[in-house]
Amino acid sequence: MHIRIPNGKTMTTILLKDVLYAPVMGVTIISISRVTAAGFAILFRANFCRIFNPKNKRIGHVHVTSNSLYRVDHSEAVLSAGTKMKLTILELHWRMGHIAPDAVRKLVEDKQVVGVELEDDGEEMGTCKSCEFAKTMKKRVRKEREEPLAKKFGDEIHSDIWGPATTKTIHHQKYYSSFTDDSTCWSHVKLLHGKDDTFDAYIEFEAWADTQHGMKIKHL
Repeated sequence: MHIRIPNGKTMTTILLKDVLYAPVMGVTIISISRVTAAGFAILFRANFCRIFNPKNKRIGHVHVTSNSLYRVDHSEAVLSAGTKMKLTILELHWRMGHIAPDAVRKLVEDKQVVGVELEDDGEEMGTCKSCEFAKTMKKRVRKEREEPLAKKFGDEIHSDIWGPATTKTIHHQKYYSSFTDDSTCWSHVKLLHGKDDTFDAYIEFEAWADTQHGMKIKHL
């Protein structure tokens, strides 16, 4: 595997052999024993390490990070020497964030994606279930009611709960539950300390409607 290491303002490429190649990993972890086995020497100091070739010429200089690691950030991925990863256009579509198949092909053709070879170049991508699910149309939400209103008070009650509010009331309530009559559009609001008080609020509203108006709720 070819590894690029910084050396001042330039980069040096060295070849390491007998390494474990894991293309799905997000980072490349370099073993010091593989570097020395390739004939290179490494010198560690307090805040940096230097790499020398067999002729004792410095070819790499890496600073230590705040978490005590000698880390090198590359804009491109490290590729195995002389090999290309073979992927179907569907697999590359997944890895590239579900972009369009034509864009996937163009990235490979323009060599914007390095080290990848399409197995089924020229064939259709097939079905991507994730894309189908993301583009699924939902049932239209009506902006106006189409059914007739309830005939009398109590035939149909609409309820909702809201919260939490950013500021509590003087009695430390931060939710409220509303009850709206479908026939008259009259609304009753009950302040709540928490969502678990919602059922008690309904029981209280139901008792108020019965004792004060002689009304039995038929549909909630």
